[in-house]
Amino acid sequence: MDGRAVSPPRGVGRGRGGAARLIGLSTMMLALHAALPRGATEDRPPRDRVAQLDAYLTRAESFGFSGAVLVASGDTVLLSKGYGIADPTRGIPVTPRTMFDIGSLAKQFTAAAILKLVDEGRLGLDDSLGRFFDSVPPDKATITLHHLLAHTSGLPRESGVDFEDVSARDFVRAVLAAPLQAAPGADFRYSNAGYALLAQVVARVTGRPFTAYMHEAIFEPANLTRTGFVGERRWDPTGVARAVGGELDGESPLDWPLRAAMQGQGSVLTTVEDLYAWIQALLHGAILSPTSTRRLVTPEKDGYAYGWMVRETDRGRRIGHTGVWYAFSSSFRRYLDDGRTIIALSNREIDWIKLANVAMDKAEDALVADITALPPAVVSLDSAVLARYAGEYAVDDTTTVVVGRRRSGVSLMVDSQAGFDLLVPIAGTAVYRATTPSAGWESWSLP
Repeated sequence: MDGRAVSPPRGVGRGRGGAARLIGLSTMMLALHAALPRGATEDRPPRDRVAQLDAYLTRAESFGFSGAVLVASGDTVLLSKGYGIADPTRGIPVTPRTMFDIGSLAKQFTAAAILKLVDEGRLGLDDSLGRFFDSVPPDKATITLHHLLAHTSGLPRESGVDFEDVSARDFVRAVLAAPLQAAPGADFRYSNAGYALLAQVVARVTGRPFTAYMHEAIFEPANLTRTGFVGERRWDPTGVARAVGGELDGESPLDWPLRAAMQGQGSVLTTVEDLYAWIQALLHGAILSPTSTRRLVTPEKDGYAYGWMVRETDRGRRIGHTGVWYAFSSSFRRYLDDGRTIIALSNREIDWIKLANVAMDKAEDALVADITALPPAVVSLDSAVLARYAGEYAVDDTTTVVVGRRRSGVSLMVDSQAGFDLLVPIAGTAVYRATTPSAGWESWSLP
């Protein structure tokens, strides 16, 4: 079944009296379920929880989920799999080696680069902006690298030239000219501009382009073989996910320019496998000194460390971050005490819902409790069978359910919350989500 509205056919399925009409609708739905091939409505998940998660995400593909998920316990990978389509134009499926734009999840790499230069004695966390940039205004003279890393610099969230093709010098000038949102060190205020400024610090201290330094000093030592930046032509385009849905639908990150204002804060492409290799290398001391590794994950204001959000949970300390860039979304969580790692990347959005975050929540739930119900199976039925049930069914004097015939199946459209409430127990899970009668209904979201 799909969730698209159809033009309501009239005069079909109507009966006399509200009770009779409700019974008629229920009878129709039961008959439709009975028409399914044997076993198609089986919703008992496997006993193993990782297998349950795999079964859930596999079912979710039919409703639009597209992405890759990795679950690990310590050094053991329990699940690493792709779901859905990476490139609809070529019909290329997602795999664990598919590269996704990870948005702000990239900030952890920038923070590691700064700390690596600290380990080498080339930077100090208390270094102020005046060491790296000329003509720093007095109100920003006390901003340090620590402030930038911890989002306590007071700089605005964006630079104002994020989407403009400006030079690195003009980008720095725009950031330094912007009014502060708070005094340096006073408050936590998330700033993409601050992390982009860190990328310029790396470039100026090393004398290398930021992207080149990151490959040589961070990605390659961690053996990240499929991690890089948007616009880089070194990657096979068939291995990079395209955006599905949203404003940039169909576009590949390989065709996007890498703006000066985007370096350091995002624009990194990677895979679930590389992200797992990264966290393993990082926490096992292959990238930074023990002091810098601890510093990277030690929270400052509002639970933010350097490129990581840190939370105390009933399973111990958890580090993580999310990222969003148009249709792309990413979510990463690592439990430092028990070694559990969950990574979810997606190239699709549905009605502004970022599917990586939804998949992450479902994966995390699956680690501690059984999944008791799967999304409905999507099966093929004879067109003549489906056609018999097309029509408009009245629930009461104010609510109708329209059953429409589509090439890919049937669609169910309701015109009120009461109709939606009726469909939920029939479907076995919240496949459709009602809005208001005037707005129709939303597309499906992961139940």
